[in-house]
Amino acid sequence: MDDYFILLAFFGVFVISTSFIYSKLVLAQINNPIHMLFLQITINYILLLIIFVPSLLLFGEELSQNLTIPNIFVIFCSAMAIFAALVSFYIGLERGNVTVGGMIISSRVIVSVFLAWLFFSENIPVISYLFILIVFGSVLMVSWEEELPMKEILLFKSSGTSWYLLSVIFFSTGNVFIRLLNNQVNILTQLVLRLTFLLFAIILFYPMLNQRFGDKRPLKETVSNPKLLIQALIFVFLILIADFATSIAIGESLTITETIGALEGIFIFIMMLVILQNKNLRTIFQEPFDRKTITIRFLGVILATLGILGFISTLN
Repeated sequence: MDDYFILLAFFGVFVISTSFIYSKLVLAQINNPIHMLFLQITINYILLLIIFVPSLLLFGEELSQNLTIPNIFVIFCSAMAIFAALVSFYIGLERGNVTVGGMIISSRVIVSVFLAWLFFSENIPVISYLFILIVFGSVLMVSWEEELPMKEILLFKSSGTSWYLLSVIFFSTGNVFIRLLNNQVNILTQLVLRLTFLLFAIILFYPMLNQRFGDKRPLKETVSNPKLLIQALIFVFLILIADFATSIAIGESLTITETIGALEGIFIFIMMLVILQNKNLRTIFQEPFDRKTITIRFLGVILATLGILGFISTLN
């Protein structure tokens, strides 16, 4: 197996980490997680169509290769899982903070490894599970909040944690369906079909979701704001780049790609340390900045790094 997909996975992780932080800034201005989701899906779809239509005219046969009914159904299943993950993620992002969310989302390797073993018989040495436990422990450390008792931290009751955990389960499930395709369908075609299903899902479920989790403001108040649209466009562009890179990598190996994905939490933590030097941004990000919390979270990040590197080494 060529190792090029490992470089793509690292690149995708870096871009996703950057977009994660930026999404909090955009969401703080939109102030509605469902509006944010609607903008992400619609803008992403438009951008992809701009790329896809000319490509279809030039490389139509290649883009439609292996586009069978079973493969389309697998793409549909991945889209529905990712839709549920995105809903959970944005609710968690609104209620919680970026550092905790980043570390929890990146720990999806625990779920993905189990699913890879269950469905694809990917070889997972027994010692690998020791490193998975180390990563799991580091997630708890990064979730530390001084005002919360340890029991609540262990039960994942810190800000937005339960929603982040739901998104981990759904993201991992969506990636399993992507892995089932094994890059049989062209990546660009996969993304267009997936986003088509996502677009139908947000249109269908928008009234219910906005009533339950939004602020009931009309969507036109958000989409009519040019500044918000430009910021959302930048965010979606970053996500689009990351999608291309990680989709190719997942098609080669779900386990290795998701393990590298655990680095998201580390990248986010380092970036947030720099950003939180600005007092005004601390209010937007709602991140604790006391010495005790930073120290515990830093130790958690170090443990996560050791766990991730150890896990990768057992797969070679």
